[in-house]
Amino acid sequence: MGNQLKFKKDLLKFSTSLNAEFKETVKKVAVDIFVDIVLTSPVDLGAYRASHQIAMNTPSEKVIKPEKGQKFQKRGSTTRAMKQLNNLKKYDLNDVIWISNNLPYASVLEFGDGTKRKVYGTYGKAIQKAEDTIQSALDKL
Repeated sequence: MGNQLKFKKDLLKFSTSLNAEFKETVKKVAVDIFVDIVLTSPVDLGAYRASHQIAMNTPSEKVIKPEKGQKFQKRGSTTRAMKQLNNLKKYDLNDVIWISNNLPYASVLEFGDGTKRKVYGTYGKAIQKAEDTIQSALDKL
């Protein structure tokens, strides 16, 4: 009976440890994707870069605007976006992490508008990079 109880406790400890590691891994991947998106975003006035958001379970519908009487600044746009990383502190294994940008022209920068204007594909490239990194790590197992 004693060995069964110890085995049960060991399994519970292992399971808890595994869940914690998995949770931290998911958060790290989300941080890597978000930082990649922010740092590779095109910057004119800084609004697009400053407007990337992280939300849990449902995408944010908020459009980030500069403070009243202020303008977005190229310099501060990265710092402002990085504050969104605080939202990951609430992450739990049952959550879905949403990364979005709700500026009206965000989809044009990502997918284009049918003209010869440059398509940046910032989100797609960041996600592909993360998938490649994860696959490479799995291949080593």
